[in-house]
Order: sequence, then C-alpha cells, then structure tokens
Amino acid sequence: MNKLSKKIRIFDFDDTIATSKSMVLIESPKGIKNKLNAEEFAKYGEKLMNENYKFDFSEFDKVVGGKQGPLFNLAKRIKSKNGNKDLFILTARSSNSQEAIHEFLKSQNLEFKKENIIGLGDSTGLAKAKWIMSKIKEGYNDVFFADDAETNTIAVKKLISKLNVKYKIQLVK
Repeated sequence: MNKLSKKIRIFDFDDTIATSKSMVLIESPKGIKNKLNAEEFAKYGEKLMNENYKFDFSEFDKVVGGKQGPLFNLAKRIKSKNGNKDLFILTARSSNSQEAIHEFLKSQNLEFKKENIIGLGDSTGLAKAKWIMSKIKEGYNDVFFADDAETNTIAVKKLISKLNVKYKIQLVK
C-alpha cells in the first residue's frame, strides 16, 4: 500500500524569500560592538554564539528595506498551486518578527498564514533540523527546504536523509 504524500514547503526568510537591510547587533566578550547583515549572520552566527558573543536581534524584529529574494517567485508559484496551508517560513529571527514578516510578504502579494511564519530565535542548523523533524512527526513525508546558510542545509539533510521521507534540500546562493 502506498502512503499518501503529505507535502511541506519550508523557506528561510533572509536572503531566500526576501532581502533586507536589517542587522543583528553583536557584542564580543571583550565588549566590542559590531553589526552583522543577514548573510554574515548566517555564515558566522553559530561560531560567534559558541564564542560567547551577545546578540541583539531587535532590528531583526522588523523588515528594514525589504525586497523580494531569490526564491520569492518559487514560493509564489507553490502558493498559487497548492495554497498556503503547508507553506512555511522558518527563520533564525525571533518570534517577535512574525508580524513584520507577515506584513512584508502581504505587501508583496505573497501571503503566508501568520502561524506558519516560525521565528526560532536561533541561527543553528540543528534548531532548523529539529523543527523540521517535529513536522515529520506530524505526518509530513514530502519535504522541501531552502536556506541560504550551508550549515543549515547540511544539518537538515543529515537528519532527514536517515528518515523514510521524500525530500529536496536547496542551498540558495
């Protein structure tokens, strides 16, 4: 007997669905302050967390200077074909960014269900992999995940490849 396919489509927000000028404010253990853009945060965030940097995501609770990102049109096509019930944004931004992301996407004529915009407040690939695992446990068995951070795509692929689910992982460049 064939199992019915239950599809979930998951997109990172920054530098995947959208680009923005929002910055993560950081402070080194020695008190040196700096800023990271989304690309830098995706690349160095996990390393800096491990080095005990302090992070201030308050600017990431807003979408500053937002524009459509590389996979915006793909998400729009998926939504027009399948609706937005199983369409998710999974971002390292905090849950406080949900409203701003929802409003930005709506302003671009791409409406995700607000409850499907997930702010983890965690930039690690493991956090994204664990969240996706929770959705697989809910019965999803056909997973598409796109992210601009290679560490995230590697972590998700490492976890998901061990499971009996169909998947496609896309690294956005």
